[in-house]
Amino acid sequence: MQGRKYALVLVCSLKAVQCLLAQEKTMNDYRKMTLFAMPEVELPAIPANTFTITDFGAIGNGQALNTNAIQQAIEACSKAGGGTVVIPPGLWLTRPIGLKSNINLHVPTGAVVLFTPDRNSYPIIPASKNITKNFIVKPPVYGYKLNNVSITGNGVLDGSGEAWRPVKKIEGF
Repeated sequence: MQGRKYALVLVCSLKAVQCLLAQEKTMNDYRKMTLFAMPEVELPAIPANTFTITDFGAIGNGQALNTNAIQQAIEACSKAGGGTVVIPPGLWLTRPIGLKSNINLHVPTGAVVLFTPDRNSYPIIPASKNITKNFIVKPPVYGYKLNNVSITGNGVLDGSGEAWRPVKKIEGF
């Protein structure tokens, strides 16, 4: 995100740069920028436990499929009462990731989570009851009725949308 902002700044005039800096200061209080009353967002209360996916066999070479290792780290973290699951720097190929309550998925700078472009990894699943459609395509990161969940870090989650998004159109959803 910062790279994009700086690329934008390079093509802006000095006056536009000053405007962007002023906007950034006001973004710290997002509630003042909304057009409607908005309660303060509470940050999730994540326990101090830390689990790293490499401890569960993940290999960050961009070729090994790491879904099982990532899910095992999330499960272990959940069974411990929650905490942070760290995806360290590297290129981590995976199928969709199911989050659990009380989990912070931390993707630091240098980490790229690459969701497989294999369409079969994104099946049609029942939708939650609060949306108008009965079925949806399984998203790259998902969970249902969760509490205290966060995704943090300056790493990249590459959803391979060019591969799985057309499944909705093909199946008529």
